Amino acid sequence: MQIKAGRLIAGLEAKTLRDFLRRFRSGFNRDVMATELKLTASQVSRIVRELVRENFIVPDPRAGPGTRWYYPAKKGEELIRASAAAQITRKTAQRALAGLMERIQAVNANPRYLCSVTKAVVFGSFLRNVERLGDVDIAVEIQYRVPRDQNLWKVIREYGLASGRDFPTFDAQQSWPVREVMLVLKARKRTLRIESWFSFKWMEKEPNFKYEVLLGDIADIRRDLEEAERERREDSAREQSRKFRQR
Repeated sequence: MQIKAGRLIAGLEAKTLRDFLRRFRSGFNRDVMATELKLTASQVSRIVRELVRENFIVPDPRAGPGTRWYYPAKKGEELIRASAAAQITRKTAQRALAGLMERIQAVNANPRYLCSVTKAVVFGSFLRNVERLGDVDIAVEIQYRVPRDQNLWKVIREYGLASGRDFPTFDAQQSWPVREVMLVLKARKRTLRIESWFSFKWMEKEPNFKYEVLLGDIADIRRDLEEAERERREDSAREQSRKFRQR
């Protein structure tokens, strides 16, 4: 998806909403939206109603109305992956993808990194027969290469201390090995949109969704996605059953 200048969604600039959903992809409530976007309670109520109706966000059915949390829905996930940058040519996209694969190989070959890239796929507009693209959508799985007999969290802590970086929180220190690899892969290239494997695996997909394996076992990746789709259908069936019983 390409964000066009001036586009509004529920009265918000599309880019503003995209950036908000990116930051709070794991969930947010109305107070968070009001604080982050500097909105009044009545404005947030209207915006949330419109976003739910248009399938940009979905409420958590387990929470009561007073404490309800919201998560990106199908169109919200599409917006999160949308680019506001100028479109690029296919040739530029191919160069960016080739550079990414070189960096993946370099990370995997360098024992200095605590993590390695075990899976990588490309999806989205790159696989369509178009000459101009918004960006290149990539998903990667990053795993620790720490022996099972070692204390993973101790190793991560020591790795963070050895980096010389000042981590503001414990979580920031613990996530550094993965974030470090992601930063290397991204290399500040605006043409690349890199998703975590978790996000890619669980994002809602169209029936004709396509992807191309760049790294990893094809059958294993297919099983990953089939498992996520199966669990998504089961969750949907349970939710429908719950609503039926409440009638």
